[in-house]
Amino acid sequence: MATLATPYSATAINARPLPSSVTPALAQRMRKQATDFEQSFLNTMLQEMFTDVPVDGLTGGGHAEEQWRGLLIDEYAKTMSGRGGVGVADMVYSEMLRLQETSAR
Repeated sequence: MATLATPYSATAINARPLPSSVTPALAQRMRKQATDFEQSFLNTMLQEMFTDVPVDGLTGGGHAEEQWRGLLIDEYAKTMSGRGGVGVADMVYSEMLRLQETSAR
């Protein structure tokens, strides 16, 4: 069995042997999908957290600040998931591997 080390996370999940039905290329795509899912989850969570943050009087709020805040939250989510995230990607990836192994039987 091949193993796969990825830059997405340094957890033990990445060191586990791949099922014989999963090629390293497929495992990389699955890891990317899991990381993208976590990024989307973090984005939604951060959007909700920022809804109650008051607008700074210095910048005055308005439409431009709303747009900027959305972009900032996107970058927060991207950075968080790129640096290991909160564990959602690891759990999703592990489940994807398990399901792939089960479906190959």
